Parts: sequence; C-alpha cells; structure tokens
Amino acid sequence: MKNPLEFAFAHTVARMLVDCMHVIHADAYAPKHIGAAFEEMFVSFAIHIGTAEDRPMSATKVAGFLGIPRTNVLRALAQLRKKDIIYSVGNVYLTNVDRLTKRITPTLIRKQMKTIAQAQAELAKLESSALTD
Repeated sequence: MKNPLEFAFAHTVARMLVDCMHVIHADAYAPKHIGAAFEEMFVSFAIHIGTAEDRPMSATKVAGFLGIPRTNVLRALAQLRKKDIIYSVGNVYLTNVDRLTKRITPTLIRKQMKTIAQAQAELAKLESSALTD
C-alpha cells in the first residue's frame, strides 16, 4: 500500500457517503433498489442545491452540473415531479420545500448527523496522526 493515511481517509469518506445514501434511500426512494435510485437521487440533490442557492437549474444545467446525459436527467425529473419532490417554473426546477420539510424528520436528521460526526471524528484522528508523523 503506497500511503495508508490516504487509504484510511478514502475509506472514511466512502463509508460516510454510503451510510448517508442508505438513510436518504430508505426515506424517499425505497421502492427502487439503491443502484437504480442513484441517478434520481443525484438529480434531486442538484435541484435542491439550485433551490437553496437561489439559482434554479434547467434540465440542461443539471446534466452539466452532474455530468450525466440530459435524457437521463429528464427521466429523473419526470419521476421526481410525479413523486412531488420537485416542481417546475418555466424551464427550471425547484425543490418542493413543503414536501421536503415533511420528509426530513428529527430521526432522519439525527441519523445523518451521527454518521457525519463519526466521519469527522475519524478524519480528525487521521489528520492528527498525519501531523505527528
């Protein structure tokens, strides 16, 4: 192994991302297996980012932002609209904030915060050991 510290860092980040994705998947995308839900999840994340930053995105912008084909984005957008997770205004899409606030429960927030805090603690240990080496 070239650099055990880099490997440990990558492992910690990967574990955090997988754990967070499992929580999100179980909350809103459970009918599909997680692999089939990824693209739809990432499109919803992009729409949420655009909404939160007051820069709504069109399908073309989402495709460029995520680096996936526009046809895939359009398919995901249709599913997200059907689930009432997003809505459109003209050619841009926004997160349905009312629906989002109903889905994000205190339990879900605690699960995600615990996962992130565990990763943060592990990364701090790694950083500390890197500085002492």
